[in-house]
Amino acid sequence: MEYKNYYKISVRELCHEVKKRNPEAIKEMAKYFIENVDYSNSILIPVPQHEGYAIYTKEIAVLIAKETGVEILDIIKSKPRKTLYEMKKNKENIILGFYTTSKYDLRGKNILLIDNVLATGKTIRECEKAVGYKMKPVVYGATEKRS
Repeated sequence: MEYKNYYKISVRELCHEVKKRNPEAIKEMAKYFIENVDYSNSILIPVPQHEGYAIYTKEIAVLIAKETGVEILDIIKSKPRKTLYEMKKNKENIILGFYTTSKYDLRGKNILLIDNVLATGKTIRECEKAVGYKMKPVVYGATEKRS
């Protein structure tokens, strides 16, 4: 899937607007996902931000759930930390420290992870480790493909 030009503004600008919690940008993102992702037999899990819990990814998930009926499990948390951008900029070892607040039997479910950018795959791998299941990223920006 190509992620560059499906929005009215560039992906980079839209990502920044979502991170600023601009309600219109969040609605635009949710609208795209509602129209382009199959939610049958799925569970939606929002990725926590650096504050330690899901904020804008959860807002996107809630809008998707209202339209599609997909279940949201907001079960991944972390301790507050620097942003990934800050850690990379300072050449620090990136430790996300994700953990789950509840255990669910997700066997047979299509687990969709709402995140902002797929670059290295580190976030999804850490989320998969915390939850114990493979997930499919539902991202609104990407710099490389993950197999």
